[in-house]
Amino acid sequence: MLYIVPATTAPIYLNHMSEMSNQLLNFAKKDSRIFLFGDDSNIFYAFKRLGIKRNLQAYLDLTNLFNVDALDTYIYMSLNPKHDSEKWLIGKLKQNKFHVFVKEIVERADGTRKGNVDTKIAWDMRDRLNDYDVAILVSGDGDFACIVEMLKRHGKCVVVVGLSSMTSRALKNMADYFIDLEELFFRQAS
Repeated sequence: MLYIVPATTAPIYLNHMSEMSNQLLNFAKKDSRIFLFGDDSNIFYAFKRLGIKRNLQAYLDLTNLFNVDALDTYIYMSLNPKHDSEKWLIGKLKQNKFHVFVKEIVERADGTRKGNVDTKIAWDMRDRLNDYDVAILVSGDGDFACIVEMLKRHGKCVVVVGLSSMTSRALKNMADYFIDLEELFFRQAS
């Protein structure tokens, strides 16, 4: 059973992805334009926790779960140039009509690495505001709560997708809908 939590009403329980897609489309206008903004770092750790290998098929499965023909998908990745598998994945995503933004990971003097793309995601969500009706944000980062709030003020339907255990309460509460990745993939497998 798929579990979707709208921010302002009691939870909605749906049994099939088609019901979820219909619910999202009913919330927005007919012929809604839907953009998915995916935080690859967050997706990587969510998939890892679920035991799902992050590869092209996992991304295709993720987007196919929404059962929407007109879905523009934007993936934001931090690239470790030493990993050829990441370069291969980026190429395959682009071949499959994903819009991919890549930022090279920076290694700090203390040896830690940083490849933050959150600002770019928020910027694109704001910059492309007139191009979509529904924004699907695949991330659990609470820093996105303010951009979600702004999008809602502009009349956008905002759906947050992430692992419930890894998603900020503020982000869940700000979204129109929250969808638990574990429920999505567990339901699909059963």
